[in-house]
Amino acid sequence: MGLPLHAVSALDLTSCCTCGIEFAVPQHWLQKKRENGQGFHCPNGHNLSYGESEVQRLQKALAQEKVKTETAQRDARWQKEERERMEKAAAKAEKRQKAAKTRLKNLQARVSKGYCPCCKQNFPEVYAHIVNEHPKYAAENPEVVSAGVKGLLPVNGGAR
Repeated sequence: MGLPLHAVSALDLTSCCTCGIEFAVPQHWLQKKRENGQGFHCPNGHNLSYGESEVQRLQKALAQEKVKTETAQRDARWQKEERERMEKAAAKAEKRQKAAKTRLKNLQARVSKGYCPCCKQNFPEVYAHIVNEHPKYAAENPEVVSAGVKGLLPVNGGAR
């Protein structure tokens, strides 16, 4: 035969929000339900819960902030990479523009000395030659022949 056991446990009084019955449960048990948000039942079988606990709310908020931080860091990396790509593209374009400007300057110098850019021969009146013999080139490249074509200035061995 067993001996009677006498135990003392602190109980909390609570009630069901559906049927209104009041019932007592151990304090530590009810505290765990509040902390983890787990559901339980009243003596009449109704589902009860304390919803999201403070710990769960804080964990959820922390997870959201981590996602925001990661997104911001990813965006910052992308913007940095995009800026670097744009800077490289701008530097390339500037380099190409400078090279084109140099080629144009050299070509204009050759033309001003009487050399036709199309047939590579020397003509005393190269501008008139280009306009008359290479009209398509003259139309497509006005920057090469513009100075001499304006007045069809003759070029004699490099002297105007």
